[in-house]
Amino acid sequence: MKKLRLFFDYDKEEKWLHSMAQKGWALKNVLFTYTFQKTPPEDTAIRIDFRLFKRKKDYLDYIALFEDSGWQHVAGYKSLGAHYFKKNREQANEDIFSDVASKAGRYKRASDMWLMMFVCYLPIILSLYISKITGFVSSQHSSPHHSLLSDLKSLYFTPDLWQMHRSRFWQHFLFETPFVLLRTIPVFLLIIFLFSFVFYAFRCRSLYKKQMASL
Repeated sequence: MKKLRLFFDYDKEEKWLHSMAQKGWALKNVLFTYTFQKTPPEDTAIRIDFRLFKRKKDYLDYIALFEDSGWQHVAGYKSLGAHYFKKNREQANEDIFSDVASKAGRYKRASDMWLMMFVCYLPIILSLYISKITGFVSSQHSSPHHSLLSDLKSLYFTPDLWQMHRSRFWQHFLFETPFVLLRTIPVFLLIIFLFSFVFYAFRCRSLYKKQMASL
């Protein structure tokens, strides 16, 4: 089963995932939507962290550290930020964070990422429209010999993208998709897309300050 939800508050998201587990829906993946698998009802804690990793070794060490502490990594990718853990050992601590400051830190990391994306994409959007690169799309559809699928695939420039598998494919696909959108969607939608980064960044920063104020 798949569900589409949007959360800014990780605490609320954790409570929702916990209620889903109690109903017999175990979280299996999070990528645009939440993917659940039907299982026996389980009263287990779900916790969320936010971290980006450049090296696979660091990512695997990170997961192993939580596994050793009694928390199973059930969803998340090396370069996408959000990581979901399920308590799978009775004697494990009730939280994956040692104090309020470290727990609040996930909001700051998320805020920094969204601001970084805004800073990176702003000049790209401006340069694309100034140089009229959007004309690329119409030229791709000018030939009657191309199928819709091949035209869509041709929008992606990553070499051998469609021959990649699993996490490697998703990493490159998700990284390039915003650039594809920049070449294809109207300018007002691009503005919404761009400033959504700012909104997410300030929402996360607000939650960070709120939790730090409770110290």
